[in-house]
Amino acid sequence: MGAGSRDQKIMVRVATVTRNSMNEEVRSWADLRPAWARVIEGQGREYLKGGAVQASARVVFVLRFSPIMQDITSKNRVVWKNRTFELVDVTGTLRSGELWLHGQEIFEG
Repeated sequence: MGAGSRDQKIMVRVATVTRNSMNEEVRSWADLRPAWARVIEGQGREYLKGGAVQASARVVFVLRFSPIMQDITSKNRVVWKNRTFELVDVTGTLRSGELWLHGQEIFEG
């Protein structure tokens, strides 16, 4: 796969934990590194849960595998086009030359 097919800019984010004035842990997300990716959008779905309509959308981000990307895990998040995705799986190897980030969109609100 040539670099031309990785035409979408994403931002990989990492969780940070700080303490507030009451010494409680506060979790937030900080930018880790930008990357260019090929984006494969899966089917979305809506379903009822607890009497409310819930939505789910899955996306795969395909990156060029490199040593600086090998520390990305399912503990990270990806932001793409102002949408946030939690990573549910990370696959790929140096031999394949690709890193596949399997994400599920987080619908806040």
